[in-house]
Amino acid sequence: PITDMSTFEDAFPDGLRDLLATIDVSGQSGFMIYPTISDGNFNVSLSTEAKSVITIYDVSGKKVYDASYNAKDIKMNVDLASGIYIINVTAEGKTSSKKLIIK
Repeated sequence: PITDMSTFEDAFPDGLRDLLATIDVSGQSGFMIYPTISDGNFNVSLSTEAKSVITIYDVSGKKVYDASYNAKDIKMNVDLASGIYIINVTAEGKTSSKKLIIK
C-alpha cells in the first residue's frame, strides 16, 4: 500500500502523467496495452524484445500481480476484480506506467 510520497514514487515513477489516457500521448512509454478495457485477457507489447517485469497495482497502491518475462509481445490472463489498475513495465532499466480497466 502507498503510505507516503516515497512509496507512491516507487510504485508510480512516472507520477500520474498519462495514467488516465487510453492512448500513449507522450510517445515515450516503450510499451502498449490492448485492449485497455479488458476481462483480464489483454496484451502487453514492448518496443523491443527484452527482459521485463510487469507489476499491476490496484488504485489503493496494493501490488496484485508481479512477473518477469523475456518477450516483445506478452499475452496476459489475470484474474482481477472489476476496477481500475495501473500496470508498471520495467525493461532495459526504464519503468513506465499505464492504466488498465477490468470490467
